[in-house]
Amino acid sequence: MKQHYFWKTACIIRETTQSVTVIFDTQGDVFSFKAGQFVNLTLSINGESVTRSYSLSSAPEHDAHPAITVKAVQAGIMSNYILTHAEEIQEWEIDGPHGFFHVTTETENCKWVVLIGGGSGITPLYSILKQLLLTSSTNILLVDSNKNEGDVIFANALAYMQQVFSDRLKIVQVFTGSAETPTARWSEIIQGRLSRIRLKKIIRQNLGDEYLNAQYFVCGPDGLLQLATEVISGLEIPQHQFYQEYFQPKAEEITVSLPQEMQEVLIHHREQSNLLEVEPGKTILETALQDHVRVPYSCKNGTCGICVAKLLDGDVYMRQNYVLPNDRVNEGYILLCQSHPLNNNVTVETTGFV
Repeated sequence: MKQHYFWKTACIIRETTQSVTVIFDTQGDVFSFKAGQFVNLTLSINGESVTRSYSLSSAPEHDAHPAITVKAVQAGIMSNYILTHAEEIQEWEIDGPHGFFHVTTETENCKWVVLIGGGSGITPLYSILKQLLLTSSTNILLVDSNKNEGDVIFANALAYMQQVFSDRLKIVQVFTGSAETPTARWSEIIQGRLSRIRLKKIIRQNLGDEYLNAQYFVCGPDGLLQLATEVISGLEIPQHQFYQEYFQPKAEEITVSLPQEMQEVLIHHREQSNLLEVEPGKTILETALQDHVRVPYSCKNGTCGICVAKLLDGDVYMRQNYVLPNDRVNEGYILLCQSHPLNNNVTVETTGFV
C-alpha cells in the first residue's frame, strides 16, 4: 500500500492564535487511516529538509479530506514555520499513516470511552471522538486541559458536538491559568490544575461501575500523561484498555551496563543486508544512518514507532518504548532508535510494521 504522498493545500483554518489546521488536497490519492493515527510531514525550511510527526485531526468516516492540526511550540522549527507560512506552502510531503494509538473494533463496541488530553493532545482525540460519534453508539467522556478557554483547539466544534450528542458526550474543560469566567457551554468546568483525586472523581461520577470496562485514550504533556496513568492504574484498568500517545517524553536513564567495545549488528533492510559497527553508547539507528542505510525514522525518542524492527538474533537493550504494546515486544519487535546491542550476535530486520 502506498505510504508516501505529495499533496497540495485544500484549506487552512486558524483554530486559535497558536494553532492551525491544514486540510490537504490529496490530488486523487487514496489515503486510508484509522482515527487517532499520525503522519510524518517533511518540508524544506531555510534550505534544509525537516521532518516531524503530526496527528491527523480528521476522521475516516467524517471528513472528505485528511487534515493535521499544528500548535506552535517553543523553539519548534516546523510548528512555528507552519503557523507563520501555512497559506504560502505549495506542497506537503507526507508519509504514513502510522501509530497504534487508534480506534479498534473493541473501542467501537465499548459502552464508554474516556478521552483525556491537554493542549495539542486534543488532536488525535478529536479524530477519535468524531469517528466514534458517527460509527458507534459509544458514550464518550472528554477531559480537555488548557491554560484558558481561548486556548481550546476545536472549541466551537466541540461545543456543537456536545449539544447535538448531549445524550452520549460529556466534555469537562479544565482551565489551569485563567481567572476569567468561561462560557457556560461545557458539561463541567474545572478552574485550576487537574489532580488525581479530581480526575478519579470525574471518571467515577460519569461512568459509574462501567469505568472498569471502558477504554482510555490519553494524549498530552508529560505531566498529564503521568497523572492520568497513575489514576487509571489505581483504578485497576487492564493494560489492553489503556492507550497513550507521547509527544516529547523525557529521556530515561540507561539502567544496564552497556558493552564498552564496538558491537557488530547485521541489519536486513529493503532486500539488502548491511553489517554495522555500533560504537559504545550508540543506537542501531544512529549507526545505520551514519552508514547511509536509509532506515525510516522520525521522533528518535521511542514515541512514533516508525523505526520498528524484528530482532532475529542476539540481545539488545531498548532504553524506552512508548509505542509498542507488550505483546509485540514479547514477539521480538524493537525500536532501532532506542536499541543498543549487547553482543555481537544481533541481527535485525526492518518490518514496516507500524
